[in-house]
Amino acid sequence: MSGAEVCRRLHDRPGQKQVPVILVTVASRKELPDTSCFAAVVPKPFDIEELLQTVTAVLQTLPHEPLVDSLNPYRAWPQSDVLQAL
Repeated sequence: MSGAEVCRRLHDRPGQKQVPVILVTVASRKELPDTSCFAAVVPKPFDIEELLQTVTAVLQTLPHEPLVDSLNPYRAWPQSDVLQAL
């Protein structure tokens, strides 16, 4: 099953439409048939700082709600501390 299919199935489930999915792939955007399901696409190989910036950017687009904030324990951390935690 492709990443796009997994993403579509996740978003088809009740209450899961807004779950952001980040695709990490060796394929280029041109090779991917449909990237509209993904919040972001990160090409491999990737730099950990680039991945962290992408995840942070995606998380910042989410509404500030208690559940969302609990899913992002790094929101208030300085980036250097997050990199050390990984």
